[in-house]
Amino acid sequence: MQSDQINASAIAITGMGMASPLGGHVQACAAHRINLNNVKPLNMLFAVDDSEYPEQGKGHECEMVAGFEGYGRLGYLLKLAFDDFSKTYNTEYLKKSRVAMVLCAPESDYRPTLEKYERENEKDGDDLIIDQFINLNSLNIEFAYQRVLRGSQASAMAALNLAAELFDTQTADICIVGGVDSYMDESALEWLYATEQLKTPEGGDGALPGEGAAFLIVEPREQALSRDGSMLAFVDGIALDKEKYSYHDDDFSPDGEKLTSVITSVLNNTENVNQINLVINDMNGYRPKSLEWGNVVVKLNRIFEGQLDMRMWTPATSFGEIGAATGFFQICLAIRAFVRQYAPSRRILVCAASYEGDRGALLLSQSS
Repeated sequence: MQSDQINASAIAITGMGMASPLGGHVQACAAHRINLNNVKPLNMLFAVDDSEYPEQGKGHECEMVAGFEGYGRLGYLLKLAFDDFSKTYNTEYLKKSRVAMVLCAPESDYRPTLEKYERENEKDGDDLIIDQFINLNSLNIEFAYQRVLRGSQASAMAALNLAAELFDTQTADICIVGGVDSYMDESALEWLYATEQLKTPEGGDGALPGEGAAFLIVEPREQALSRDGSMLAFVDGIALDKEKYSYHDDDFSPDGEKLTSVITSVLNNTENVNQINLVINDMNGYRPKSLEWGNVVVKLNRIFEGQLDMRMWTPATSFGEIGAATGFFQICLAIRAFVRQYAPSRRILVCAASYEGDRGALLLSQSS
């Protein structure tokens, strides 16, 4: 078990921003609350039995980035999310602090379009993402630390865990953490289809592709309190682990042991677990993920003797499969529920299971 030993409960989230097919964080979270989406036909055709006409695939596309592809699309999604963040956060404060930046992005191994951009630019993909982010936003910040984490749904937990380590080692005073992903190019859609993750006209066990980006500003809790910072939420605990196999491996078992383990780890350090009435997870229609979650629910009910009675929210209902941006969207949904006072409890469990095997959980609490 790779449970972190850093004092994650000392983290405060003080800023947020999103770019989604449904707008920025205020509009997007409000739309998700009432189950709105913006599903559109995609340029991917599927043959359907007993019909001479093919059917189009569907997905959640962000119109603002139409025409961009590869790292250019990821970079512009990051810009839109940072623009949304800047509307409610005084970015001048960032210029007065030791700032770290941790960005989460998809594995280029699964995205031939990204690999093509790396070859054409003769540049490392991580550098391309950082350059896109800094140049598009004209950031005049000397970063004390920069890192790109590659992965998918559980990346946000790893990024926040790393931020806690940076604070613990006094590497930085404040950390920009963000995630971006897009499944809108042809190669990404083909990969989803080849790994049986894509929902098609004939296959309902799958996800609709999506895209988006989101940012959080995190800093030590005492620091935020000392400057009367506008705290949106606190991180009460983080746990990470990894399955040996990816979902598509023949040897993968949906027994839910690792996901149960990380969730149990963050809940065991919490009093009154029966007062946590909401879990935001990453269910997206993919059958192995659903089977795993079913086993997790059974195990958690046994471990906590039926005390857990949580309703479930999933970003995929409004935004589709958003890969490395998933965890950040989950946290933004939780924070807006706190801010608008429609959260069913003052603590919210967030958990995710990456396609590659990473499993993560964190517990958020309301700041006031």
